[in-house]
Amino acid sequence: MALSIADYLLQLPENMNFAKVQELSGEDSLYYRMLSDYGSGSFQLIRFENDLLMILIADYTPKETFEKIATISEEYMEISQFETDSSSFKIGGRKRNQVDKGIYCYLNTQKKTYTYCEGGKAVRFTKVILSPQYFQTYFKLHDENNARLLSSARDYLLKNPNLPELNFVFQQIRDCQAEGTTLKLYLESKVMELLSLVVKGIEQEQKHISVKLDYKD
Repeated sequence: MALSIADYLLQLPENMNFAKVQELSGEDSLYYRMLSDYGSGSFQLIRFENDLLMILIADYTPKETFEKIATISEEYMEISQFETDSSSFKIGGRKRNQVDKGIYCYLNTQKKTYTYCEGGKAVRFTKVILSPQYFQTYFKLHDENNARLLSSARDYLLKNPNLPELNFVFQQIRDCQAEGTTLKLYLESKVMELLSLVVKGIEQEQKHISVKLDYKD
């Protein structure tokens, strides 16, 4: 069954054998620990107003290799920093791809997605999940410009997976120790910084497009 991205993420911990830790969770910051029979580690989901923005922070080691299958019914952009290379994925009938360390960007195609995590190996990542409405709200974009920005951001990040400034912002998101309203204000400011760096990089790249001329030219 196709799910919204919020519904999928809310069901994900239980499907991966995590249990909610009530004393570490708040209304919009949900903290989970993996059940000891299945592995060790933590999983945190932070939700913002109307789920236009969500942040996922994971650090776990499964005992056995497992597969996750999902079909998400809505459009969204996911910008991630992976600190490990123990995961792989495939979309629809495409070939399976290894996830290397670094920055990834994914635009949901509403196709069935398969994700694999290797048993006995650590999985550490931070994901920023953005709806198209987030861009329309905060960047004041029309649908056409919104689609163009999402596509340009994806292409830029796929070509530049190890930009130090982006990795630094992700580490700040991951290491934040604030709570409650302060946590959400800080994290949203970091997401805006992340997006501003991406937009700046796109603009600089477009300015430096070179044209190669041959002898006749």
